[in-house]
Amino acid sequence: MSLSGRRPLGLLLGGVLATMAVTVAVMAFTGADDGPTGEGGAGASFVSTHAAVCQAADAARQGDARRARALFLDLAHQSLHELAAAAQESDRASAARLLEAKGRVETLLENPGQTLAGDLDTLAVATGRAIAAAGATDPGPCRPA
Repeated sequence: MSLSGRRPLGLLLGGVLATMAVTVAVMAFTGADDGPTGEGGAGASFVSTHAAVCQAADAARQGDARRARALFLDLAHQSLHELAAAAQESDRASAARLLEAKGRVETLLENPGQTLAGDLDTLAVATGRAIAAAGATDPGPCRPA
């Protein structure tokens, strides 16, 4: 692969930071809750986001890329942006790792390959760490079904 086909790291990081900034701005404008609040609050939502990523990983392991894509996009995608915004307040590196892992999964969902389940598992770990950075309990790695 030539260098012209690769994205410079600075451009990728700039995109991640721009996405985070837009998410924070939208949340501030709409008055969205950006932190864990206990039972039924954003913390519970973030844990259900983690569960959705794990469900998508299970579907990918079973060879059902279409179901994995639907689970990811319908149940996890938007709240991952919200989680990144919440996590960045205390741990920017954790938020950046979350968005990078999410980006890898999004790329693979367009052309699913052998690594989709593994990349979803990696995203689940990054999601758990961002949940911890946001002040809730990290649910840990996915437990394959």
